[in-house]
Amino acid sequence: MLRLPAALLLPALVVLLTAAVALALSLGTVSLGPALWQALAGRGDDVAATALLELRLPRVLLAVLIGAALAESGATMQALFRNPLAEPGLVGVSAGSALAAAIVYTR
Repeated sequence: MLRLPAALLLPALVVLLTAAVALALSLGTVSLGPALWQALAGRGDDVAATALLELRLPRVLLAVLIGAALAESGATMQALFRNPLAEPGLVGVSAGSALAAAIVYTR
C-alpha cells in the first residue's frame, strides 16, 4: 500500500478534491467539455452557463460541504466518545444532514 508522508497528504487530497469537482462539473446530460471554462469566465453560451451555474455548481458545492460536515462530525464523535468506531449515524447527524440537503434541494 502506498503511504504518503504527512506533509504531502493534505496537498494530495486538495488536488484530488479539485479534480473530482472539475469532473463533476464537466460530466452530465449536457456535455460541457471546453465550454465549462468559458461558462465559468462568463463567455459561454446560455445553455452551458445555465447548466453549470444554476444546476451543477450549487449541487457540487453542496455535496462538498455536506461531505466535509460529515467528516468533521465523524472525527468529533470519535474524539468525544473516545471510540474509533463511532460514526455520525450514532446520534443522528447523518439523518440531520440528509434532511438539510432535502430542504435545500426542494427550494
